[in-house]
Amino acid sequence: MDFSVIKSWRFRERQGLEFRAEFFNLPNHPLWSLPPASPGTNTYGKITSTVIDSRHLQFGLKYSF
Repeated sequence: MDFSVIKSWRFRERQGLEFRAEFFNLPNHPLWSLPPASPGTNTYGKITSTVIDSRHLQFGLKYSF
């Protein structure tokens, strides 16, 4: 689940400021990858990684004139 928040302010007719916050993987739930299917290895049947990374946050500020 991704989420974003945007807030804009106008200073004059042609000037403005925009703040943006974006959240990726907001609840921070892991999506586990498949376990290795090679019998005889030390990692056989063990899930050691995820499909996507953990939560990411991104902020931006834009001034337009």
